[in-house]
Amino acid sequence: MRISLSSKIILANALILGVLAVATTVMMLGAREQRRQMDVATAAAGLAAGDAHDLVATVQRVNIDIVQIQQWLTDVSATRAQDGLDDGFTEAADARARATKGLAEARQIATRIGATGVVADMDRVAAALPGFYELGVAMAQAYVRDGPAA
Repeated sequence: MRISLSSKIILANALILGVLAVATTVMMLGAREQRRQMDVATAAAGLAAGDAHDLVATVQRVNIDIVQIQQWLTDVSATRAQDGLDDGFTEAADARARATKGLAEARQIATRIGATGVVADMDRVAAALPGFYELGVAMAQAYVRDGPAA
């Protein structure tokens, strides 16, 4: 059985077209999978960026609240709670409550994004906060009661 030259050329071209069709199909399937993986990665990056921003904002608020504790207790100490300037204790307690809540929120966000160092930092600050507050209150009460000689 002899195959003519034109049949061989047609057969070779058909074989090449078949290989190209298979290669094109494989590439399209690979591209579809890459697109799906890119969508997943993009969504994860967006979520992480949003969480990271939320974490930074929450930690900044906690820092402000901790400074406010000190500020209000210093103010009530300096004024000795006289002449209606006695709201420092209440304001400091409110700032402590906000700081405590913020620390818990920051810890939760840090845990979600796997920022174990930040989680440890939040735990250390949360552990130190009650002593910081109580010592500040005791100092302010001593100044209110005994004046600068305290």
